[in-house]
Amino acid sequence: MSSSAREALLAEAIGDLAKLLNSVGALVPALDASCAALIEASAKLEAHAAAADGRIAALTQASATHAVKHIARRTEEMTRSAMEVQVRAMEADARELFRRELTPALQRLSQIAVNTNRRARWWTYAGTAALASMITCAATVFLLAG
Repeated sequence: MSSSAREALLAEAIGDLAKLLNSVGALVPALDASCAALIEASAKLEAHAAAADGRIAALTQASATHAVKHIARRTEEMTRSAMEVQVRAMEADARELFRRELTPALQRLSQIAVNTNRRARWWTYAGTAALASMITCAATVFLLAG
């Protein structure tokens, strides 16, 4: 290759390098503007994230409060329901206990009362017969003595 061709290629390369340096130099203000825009966007994003953190915390607190109230309400409902079931079971057990334990005792008492009434009637009849007999005896003595 000749020296003039080499010089021409070298001159062309230097010219291309100068164009490249001019292009890079033109990119610096654009890159600076992009960097400033990114910094501003980052600051805005940080502010929005801080605000979102507050809203998320408030939402979390509200959700927790709602969940606690729901759990308390359901617990109360279940407690009330369990108490009603327990009361019904106790009532049924009490009825069964009274039927099983008191019914025979009441039947025995009833039988004793019936037997007592029979004895009382017998005593009434015996007493009436004895009184009639004493009146007859007294009347006989009175009539015979008199």
